Amino acid sequence: MNFSKMFKLGVFLLGGLLLLSGSAECFIYEQCSIADGQRKFAHSMYAESAMDFEKALQKAPSNKTALLMAGWSYFKQGRYDLAQIKFGALLQVDSKSEDALEGLGWTYFKTGQYIYALQTFEALHKINKNHVGALEGIAYTKFKLGDLAGSKKGLYLALLYNPLSSDSHSILGYIALAELNYKTAACHFKHAIQLSSKPNADLSAALAQISQKNLKKHWWQ
Repeated sequence: MNFSKMFKLGVFLLGGLLLLSGSAECFIYEQCSIADGQRKFAHSMYAESAMDFEKALQKAPSNKTALLMAGWSYFKQGRYDLAQIKFGALLQVDSKSEDALEGLGWTYFKTGQYIYALQTFEALHKINKNHVGALEGIAYTKFKLGDLAGSKKGLYLALLYNPLSSDSHSILGYIALAELNYKTAACHFKHAIQLSSKPNADLSAALAQISQKNLKKHWWQ
C-alpha cells in the first residue's frame, strides 16, 4: 500500500473516530442532562428540571424521556401551554404513548377543556383498559361535565385499582352530597381527608356542612 492510500485511509479512520467521539459526547451530555433533570424534579425543582430536559432536547429532540419529563416539569409549574407542546411532541414520536396521552389529558383538564380531556382519556383507555390514570381522568372529567352517574360508576372502578386516591373519594363525596346522601358523603370526605397529604379546607367545610344538616334533622325529629 503506497503512502497516498495510507494517508487517505488514516484521514478516513480519524474522521470516523472524531464522529464517534462527537456522538458519544452528545449522548453523554444528553444523558447527564436528563439525570440532572430527574434529580431536580424529584426535589420539586420544576423550573430547574425543565431547563435540564430542554438541554437534552437540544441534542436529541426526539428523546422520549426528555419530552415526557419536560412536559411534567412545565405541568407542575402551571405552564400548561408548554406542557401541552411537549406531550404533543412525544405523541408525534410515539402515537400510542400512554404517558403522553395521560399528560395531555390532564393538561386539557387543568385548562378547562373537558371535552378534549375526555376524548384523550378515552383514547388512552382504548389502549390500556386497566390504566388507572385513564379511569380517573374519565371519571373526573365526567364529573366536571355534569355526568354524575357516569362519574360515580367510573370512580368506583378506579378505586379498585387505586384505593388510596384522596381525589376519587372527595369527588364521590360531592356526588353523594348532591344526591342528599349525607352519610355516604361524610364517609367519603373522611376517607379523602385521611388519605390527603395535606389539610384540605374545602373537605373540612363539606364535613361541617353535613354535620349542620344532621343537627337540623335531629332537631326537627
